[in-house]
Amino acid sequence: ELPSGIKLIDTHTFQNCTALKKVILPSDLTQIGYGAFDSCSSLLEIEIPDGVEVIGDSAFRCCSSLFKANIPNALTEIPKDMFTQCVALTELTMGDKVEIINDGAFFGCAFASLTLPETLTAINGRPFMQCNSLYEIINKSTLNINLDNVDDFGIYTSPIKAVVNHEEQSILRYLDDFVFYENTNGTVYLVKY
Repeated sequence: ELPSGIKLIDTHTFQNCTALKKVILPSDLTQIGYGAFDSCSSLLEIEIPDGVEVIGDSAFRCCSSLFKANIPNALTEIPKDMFTQCVALTELTMGDKVEIINDGAFFGCAFASLTLPETLTAINGRPFMQCNSLYEIINKSTLNINLDNVDDFGIYTSPIKAVVNHEEQSILRYLDDFVFYENTNGTVYLVKY
């Protein structure tokens, strides 16, 4: 646990700390530097305090055991390569003030569903490339994202089967071919968001 009073975790502070499994960040933290936790391959989860306003590129890159993370509410821009190659990342909570998602931010992550906040205005580059488990996007923003144009928003090589836009959230309009193909769950639930 890091003590209170720390406002900045500087560039490469914990990079390659391969034995680090857990870190508790102080609630008064406001900035995480470039590559601060890069390649902490045993880190399992991170809760970034809501007051963090700036995160440097590649802050959690290649944290290959990281399965749970959040984007804090004060952060308006998700930096380049923030969670690149976090191949175990299945649980992601996105803050409600995010305006920009940058290139490579979630490259290779494992979440199946993603909710884009109302405040989102831009998706730059290819932030979701090789998110091979990403099947659903819940789009609360005004960006016009649909199954025909997901590549335009950097959602390359993802097996997207459903895009639910903010004005359509309570109406199921379309299911893509093979959407439940090889479903091994036994039960399929269609839920109202």
